[in-house]
This record gives sequence, structure tokens and C-alpha cells, in this order.
Amino acid sequence: MISAPSVQRRLPISVEIIAPLKTIDAARSDLATDEDDIVHLIRDRQILAFDLRAEGSQRSEIRIYPPSVDEVRIARKFGILNNPKFDLDTIIPKIISSSRHNIPLSMLRRRLVVSSKHVHHLLEQRLMQAVPGTGDQINQAPMIVRSSIVDFLKSRRIDQWL
Repeated sequence: MISAPSVQRRLPISVEIIAPLKTIDAARSDLATDEDDIVHLIRDRQILAFDLRAEGSQRSEIRIYPPSVDEVRIARKFGILNNPKFDLDTIIPKIISSSRHNIPLSMLRRRLVVSSKHVHHLLEQRLMQAVPGTGDQINQAPMIVRSSIVDFLKSRRIDQWL
């Protein structure tokens, strides 16, 4: 019996970016530098960052927008002076997913690289708003109002505080 050779075919797979923000450690690794350098780049407005901590928390929850890290890496490689302008009205929809009016808590926690417990703290402190009637039943996660996420991120841009 003669067998035909097998043919490998490409599978059309599309992958959604699940975590459009990264931690300081990830940015530090990407730039092969230390945390102090990352903080300096944030202060100099070279890297776009947000502090997602809950009110009263002593521990910062800094998250960084990866394309800003890429720009720094390219600028350093070619010795270019980098003076980026970050348009939050363009960037925030990329972070939270521009195609949805309300965001499931499970998706939001992955996109912001935080725990679901952290998102619940933000909801309890009214820093974000849940869609009424969602998350009321056991094992049902709330949907988060998109506009409240936008407002929260705009208020947590780090370079506004420095």
C-alpha cells in the first residue's frame, strides 16, 4: 500500500493581546535596566505609566504601556532623543478594548494585569463602576462600565502627579 505524504497546513489563528499593560519588572527586563531607570523614564515622560493602586494602599500598582517601552528601546539603540506625545484618547481604548461598552471583570483584570480582588477593591471604593444588576449572584462576576475605566485610567496617569 502506498501512502501519500502528509501535508502540514497553517491554522488561521488570531491572538488577542490579553495584557496590553506590563509591570515594571517586565519593562525592566525589556530594557535590560534597573527599576530606578524605569522610574526616571516615567518621570521624564519617556514611558507612559499608570498607578492602579486602591485608595489608601501603601503599595503601588504601576502598569506600563508597552509601546512606550519599545520607543525608548529604539531611541536608545539609534541614539535618538525621544520626546513622545501620548494621546490617552487613542491609547486607553487599546488598553481596555475599544469594541465593548462594558467590560467583564475577568477581561479587565487580565488587561490591567491585576487580580480580580484588586478590581473588586476599586469597585468598592467607587473608583470604577459596575453595571447595575451584574455580579449580584453567586459566581457571577460584574461587568464594569467602560467610561468609569476610562476615567480611572486618565486620573491614574503617573506623570500627572510628578
